[in-house]
Amino acid sequence: MATYGSLLIDAGGGVIDHNKQSDRQPGATVIIGLGGTGSDAVIKLKKEVYKQLKPDDVGAVIPRYSDIKYLIIDSDANKINAGNGKISDIDGMTEFFSIANKSIKATFGARDVMKNRRDLDWLDYEHISIDDASAGAGGIRQVGRFLLVDQAEKIYAKIKSTMMSALTGASGKLTVHICSGISGGTGSGTFLDVCYLVRQALKEIGKPETSVCGYFFLPDVNLSVPAISADPLKSGYVAVNGYAALQELDYCMNFSKNKDSFKMNYGFKQIEDRQKPVDLCYLISTTDEQGKMIS
Repeated sequence: MATYGSLLIDAGGGVIDHNKQSDRQPGATVIIGLGGTGSDAVIKLKKEVYKQLKPDDVGAVIPRYSDIKYLIIDSDANKINAGNGKISDIDGMTEFFSIANKSIKATFGARDVMKNRRDLDWLDYEHISIDDASAGAGGIRQVGRFLLVDQAEKIYAKIKSTMMSALTGASGKLTVHICSGISGGTGSGTFLDVCYLVRQALKEIGKPETSVCGYFFLPDVNLSVPAISADPLKSGYVAVNGYAALQELDYCMNFSKNKDSFKMNYGFKQIEDRQKPVDLCYLISTTDEQGKMIS
C-alpha cells in the first residue's frame, strides 16, 4: 500500500501520459525559494514540472530532471518533506538549507560578540527584542537577514554546488529563478543578499552572463491569507516589511541611475556589485490588471 500511495496523483505521483507533456528547452535551471512564501512557490512549481515536462528518460520508473535543481532557504522546516516518499517532494537533505537558530535569544543577548563582528555592522541588535526564531524570523526583517548572514559562507557554497550540479551534462545556458515573499521576516530580509550571492557565485563558476529572474510576492499575497489579515500584529508588519523591501528593491534596480552599488562584508567574502539584483523582476499580486482578485 505504501508503494501504491506514492503513485497517487495528489501525492505528487501518478501515471503520466508523456505524450501530453512538453519537451524541455536545452539549458540548465536552478530555482531558489526564500522564506515561507518562496517555499510554497517552489514546492508547487516542482510538482507542476513533474506533471508538465518530460523527464530525462520517459521510460524510467522514477522520473529524473538532472538539469533542473531546486533549493529552498528558510528558517522554518515545517513544510519540507520528512521522508514520505512523494516523487515531487522537496528533498530535505539536498534541496533545503535551514537558517534556523534555536538559540536566537542568547545570540542577540551576547552584545559584545555582536559588536565585534564586522559582518553585522548593519544590525540594530540593541533595539531588537526577540524570544524565538527557531521556526521563522519572528516577522523581523533584520532577524531574517541575520540568520542568513550568520551562515552566509555555507549558503554560498550550497548555491554554487547547486548551480554546478545543474550544469553537469547540460547543454545550453543556465537560468536562475529566485522566488520570495517580501513581507515576512525571512524572505524579505534575505532576498537581496541571495541575489548578490548568486551573482558572485556565477562569476566564480565562469557563468556571469547567466539570466537571473526574480519573482517577488507583494504584501497583498500574504494579506489574502485569512489568518494573517485577521491578526492586527501580523498584518501590520506585513505592510511595513513590504514597503521597506520595495524601497530597497527599487533603489537597487536603479543602480545605473543612482550610481550606487550593493556592498556587503560577509566575513568570508566581501561583495561589491553595480549590477541590478535580477535581470528580470516580476512583482506578483493577488489581483490582475483590472483589479480583480485571483483565486
